[in-house]
Amino acid sequence: MEGKHPLALLATDVRMVVEREMSVFTPILFHWCPDAGVVASVHLYQYYGKKLKPFLENVSLSDHAISVLSAAHNMEHYLIQAFNSKDGENDVGSFSFIKLISTR
Repeated sequence: MEGKHPLALLATDVRMVVEREMSVFTPILFHWCPDAGVVASVHLYQYYGKKLKPFLENVSLSDHAISVLSAAHNMEHYLIQAFNSKDGENDVGSFSFIKLISTR
């Protein structure tokens, strides 16, 4: 982890939080709010996006930029895959997630 850009580390941390959310909290909260996992993930995604935006405005192709963009891509890919797997279980899936993140 040493030498990694803070935004790359943040993307990894956000992914870990979403994993925990999906495995621990969402199954319980689903009884009261079927969209709980989507809502939490969208907020985390938006938080990361707000941190990433200033970086992208001044980005140049460097090792740090590549690591940040790769980590951001992996996080986004994980979120979409997580909701694809939930799609069949409770009608909340990647479509809902993508629709929510594109409207905000």
